[in-house]
Amino acid sequence: MGRRRKGKTKFVKLDRYLYKSDSWRDLSCVDRSLYLLLLDRYDGTNNGLIGLGCRDAANELSVSKNTASRSFQNLEAHGFISTARRSGFNMKSRITAEYRLTEYKCDLTGELPTKAFMKWVPQKKSTVPSEGQTVPPEGQQIQKTVPKPPHSPMRDTVKPKNGVSQSHERYTYRYTIQGSDNAQPTS
Repeated sequence: MGRRRKGKTKFVKLDRYLYKSDSWRDLSCVDRSLYLLLLDRYDGTNNGLIGLGCRDAANELSVSKNTASRSFQNLEAHGFISTARRSGFNMKSRITAEYRLTEYKCDLTGELPTKAFMKWVPQKKSTVPSEGQTVPPEGQQIQKTVPKPPHSPMRDTVKPKNGVSQSHERYTYRYTIQGSDNAQPTS
């Protein structure tokens, strides 16, 4: 005989296939927390009617409204949720947005679970924005290199104008080529 739970303790279940998926790994921590918040509001009979606005989500997650809005967009782009009904401040009815978890059957329309997050494919990430790239996507072309001329030899060095040295003599060293002293400061 199975055990019965004592009390009405609620829990959130995450299946292994969900958190091992590429789409789950690509989500930020705020996106994952928002999904868990939506999952907490799902009671088994209200999928498609899960109401949660950006301001409420921002307060629950302790983030800004813009971050919460971006998280809703990321969850929808990755296929974890779909919007059942949109809302906004310009609407007269002032109802909150309602979402559907794609992991479960929709209780509003009877649509089967799509699990669109399993079909999500990561995009190739580039560290350089496309408008700033200097190398074409197919790679850099190999160019023939022209040998550079060697540095100028000592005999062709630039000589001071008017025969006057431009550096102070205490900062100048005299080198002897055949002597035992390689560097002697001049006095």
